[in-house]
Amino acid sequence: MAQERLSASEDESLWKSRLFKFGVVAAVAGAFLKAKELITVGIVAVGAAWATFSLHERGKGKK
Repeated sequence: MAQERLSASEDESLWKSRLFKFGVVAAVAGAFLKAKELITVGIVAVGAAWATFSLHERGKGKK
């Protein structure tokens, strides 16, 4: 149960991230415009946001 709450709070934090939102918007815009570079930028931004929050949450548990 506690693990589920931790996952939910991590997802909530990720959804509030500006980098994550930028990545999603860039990827969707790239798909509509058929711009491979923009899709790549979006995917990288989403991955970076996910990695940042993952490491942040993992670091919280060690305290």
